Amino acid sequence: MKWMRNSVAWMWRALGRGVRWGLSCVWGLLCWGVWLLGWAALGVLCLGLWAVWTVWSHTDDTLPDDVTADCAVVFGAAVWRDDVPSHALSDRINAAGQLYNNQKVSCLVLSGGASTYGAHEVDVMVKELKKLGIAEKAMEMDYEGITTQATVRNLNPKDGRSYVMVSQDFHLGRIGLLAGRYGVDEYYLHKADYQHGRFPKERYYFLRELGGVLAYSGFWPNVTGDWSPKEMVEVIRGF
Repeated sequence: MKWMRNSVAWMWRALGRGVRWGLSCVWGLLCWGVWLLGWAALGVLCLGLWAVWTVWSHTDDTLPDDVTADCAVVFGAAVWRDDVPSHALSDRINAAGQLYNNQKVSCLVLSGGASTYGAHEVDVMVKELKKLGIAEKAMEMDYEGITTQATVRNLNPKDGRSYVMVSQDFHLGRIGLLAGRYGVDEYYLHKADYQHGRFPKERYYFLRELGGVLAYSGFWPNVTGDWSPKEMVEVIRGF
């Protein structure tokens, strides 16, 4: 019987060692998991803060008073029914028109996409700028500027011209990021005044810009290419 008691005691000791080893492994894995999650959370927080800074730091940018440039670039936005420019597009058109009429630029690059309700965004820009007394010969039309990315990409950085990028304040950070990405060396960011008041959905637009900044920066590698699906275009394009 003694050998049986010894065998049972040995088995209990082995089981105890196994349990202690297993618990130590589980505890170690939990510690590593918490450590990794902590660093991941810190990384996400840093990326978020960087995106906020990128957007927010350009919200007051305008063309300096003592600076002139070759062309102002008007980024497309929605056109309402009966070919009426949305408030966003109207503000951008008026800001670019003021730059031209004040002789701060000598040409206007009009970039946009097809409208849901009527005329092309670019054609609406042309019509509205003519109302401001600007001749069509001063305008260059880009009918393929269906996204912010496409508008910047369609500029020719090798032509030696300087550009003033005209849009709403929260949009400028992403535009500047793309200008650097596509090699536009000399450019200025210029916010359009809110002549119709601030936008009711502005918080959404600001959050959308944060996502756009991260996407165009390459942190989301699967979406940094040209977005052809209609739903992606509608998410990231001008409103």
